[in-house]
Amino acid sequence: MTGRSVRLHTGDVASMYTAIPWSSFHIALAAMVHNFPAYRDNDEVENWIMRAAHFLWHNTVFQLADRLWHQKDGVPMGIHCGPVFANLYLAFYEKHYLQSFDGLYRRYIDDIFVLHPDDDVVANLIQAPKMEITWAHSDVGLSFLDVWFHTHLGSSDVCFRPYQKAGNHHQYLPWNSSHPLSVKKGLVKGELLRAAQISYRESYFLAWKKTFLSRLTTRGWPRKAVAKWGRQVYFNGPTRAKGLARARAEGDIIAVSAYNPLWEKVSSTEIWQEMLTTWRRHAPAGKSLPFSEHTLVAKKRTKSLWDVVRSVNRSLLRMEYEETTLEDVQLDLSTMDLDDDLPIQAPMALRG
Repeated sequence: MTGRSVRLHTGDVASMYTAIPWSSFHIALAAMVHNFPAYRDNDEVENWIMRAAHFLWHNTVFQLADRLWHQKDGVPMGIHCGPVFANLYLAFYEKHYLQSFDGLYRRYIDDIFVLHPDDDVVANLIQAPKMEITWAHSDVGLSFLDVWFHTHLGSSDVCFRPYQKAGNHHQYLPWNSSHPLSVKKGLVKGELLRAAQISYRESYFLAWKKTFLSRLTTRGWPRKAVAKWGRQVYFNGPTRAKGLARARAEGDIIAVSAYNPLWEKVSSTEIWQEMLTTWRRHAPAGKSLPFSEHTLVAKKRTKSLWDVVRSVNRSLLRMEYEETTLEDVQLDLSTMDLDDDLPIQAPMALRG
């Protein structure tokens, strides 16, 4: 190919939430709800959704200094359904204008990424009332979220690699924090796995990996522990493949909990079973649960002495003497759980 056949475009929606007027939003929402298959013949549900949206939209009060203010229009920022309202509004107009669009279009909240050879087509792509989009165009390279996209002369390939803004201070979790060792390990492996997934070539990943691990050691993280965890994530290895394949299933419930010693004495399994029983009891007759009977606990308790002993024994049995050092097994007596009545290991994933 003798020339570039694609151009990069990124768009930023100005004041996306507050610029949306109710007069336009309720028309879009009513049309989408009315045409949704599950509600098409259910006027009661349709009316309930519209009344609920109207109430939330027009009854938002926030505090600024010592005064209370009533927001009269615009998507209320801060309420849980705010992003849903904004997404539905743009999605309504995207569906209309993208039906005949022959390029690549992706949007995350108010950030848009497009691949198309014509700048004018992109600039007039979304015509939603009151929405102003600032576009950037390039046939060389542009950043989108945490990814840098770029092209090559004479090729239609679009490459990508991890990207960080110039003002990023890289303020990672301090090593001397009281977080469990599993969280610190998860930070390293999670960041490396993310970098592997957004790296077009292995060279991009290796360069970012070297820089990231160096930043951690500069900030006081032990070099051997960082190097050990870093070796467990590589570009074409099973860790990356597993991470790409195990996307969060639709319907999973994420139970976020703090590092509170109280949770060590609570049976999450029994609570989850009681929740399922209650939901089934109140569900409409003949209707299945509208979500997966699966929850993920977004926490892990501090390692106990028993956990450390088992880890060391396992390493010794695998003949990994060179990787079993005092730096890898650091005990914090102030957070160690020595109560025999507590469970040995809290569940990470509970199934009903």
